[in-house]
Amino acid sequence: MAATQAGGQATALEPRPGARSRAGGPGAWFSRRRGPILSVALVVVVIAAWQLFASQGWVNRVYTSEPSTIVSAAWHYLPSSQGLADLGTSLEELAIGFALSITVGVTLGLLMGRYRLFEETTSLGLNIFYSLPLIALAPIIVLWFGIGIESKIVVVFLASLFPILVSTLTGVKNVDATIRDMARSYRAKERQLWLTILLPASVPSILSGIRIGMAGALVGVVVGEFISSSEGIGFLISQSANNFNITDVFVGLLVLAVISLILTVILRRLDSHFSKWRTR
Repeated sequence: MAATQAGGQATALEPRPGARSRAGGPGAWFSRRRGPILSVALVVVVIAAWQLFASQGWVNRVYTSEPSTIVSAAWHYLPSSQGLADLGTSLEELAIGFALSITVGVTLGLLMGRYRLFEETTSLGLNIFYSLPLIALAPIIVLWFGIGIESKIVVVFLASLFPILVSTLTGVKNVDATIRDMARSYRAKERQLWLTILLPASVPSILSGIRIGMAGALVGVVVGEFISSSEGIGFLISQSANNFNITDVFVGLLVLAVISLILTVILRRLDSHFSKWRTR
């Protein structure tokens, strides 16, 4: 009798036929991809509403344009010689300036977070420099580095440096003191402390700072080309705005948005990759 009841309970607890297949059905697929799907759906709805309002004349054409017109203009602009030159110039400024800011920002952040004397020595100067508006430094940057690509690289570097530095510094300081003390009790060398504890534990903060710095780098590209440039995406936006060519303004913004999206995807992949290296 007990065996029968136990068998009945075991039978009752067994999943019903088809339950496992339903768990992997459309509902589960949507649940796993709900975030990206809803994000794309929102963008599509906004663009569709924008297209409707513009085509019906419900908005002033002096201040806006149609998404279809913007995409068509971008389609013809990017493969052209001018489009390729502008894109190449902006990408070069972004790549060099952003790479320098990552290198310097991560290095300074790690050293300031690990060595108190180094932090006390450099913090005042960095805080003063950080408090200065970048746009106020622009004339000096142009005076020192000229109107060539060097001044734009410096602007990109400064615009993206401090978020990376601060996030890295915070990541190192937030490492659990118990773990560091345990490593010292086992007489871990400085190199072992860096490779097994400090760097892995700081990875999330470093990548977060790089993502924030990426936005600053794109702003730096535009600001640098606003100030002094004869080509680039920022120059396109500036010249188009001066000529009341709102469509080309949105073309420049579209290109920047696509670049930002690509960089965001790359950084998220890096975050997923390095997540296996974090301190547990």
